[in-house]
Amino acid sequence: MDFGEALKQLKVGKRIGRAAWNCKSTGVALQPPDPGVRMTRCYAFVSRADGAVFPWAPTQEDLFAEDWIILPR
Repeated sequence: MDFGEALKQLKVGKRIGRAAWNCKSTGVALQPPDPGVRMTRCYAFVSRADGAVFPWAPTQEDLFAEDWIILPR
């Protein structure tokens, strides 16, 4: 799917990734604002199989890719 559809899926709580990414367990999810953290707006983050979690911003390649997939939570 394209990034536009992937973004829609992200907004409804799905975890997304790209078929081209080497590690198939790496995915992007959305974190809504939470009273326990300082963030006041939703943000996207990457989670990896090793437990690492960090902020994510799409690259130009990601924006125009057609290989986005929905991943298990």
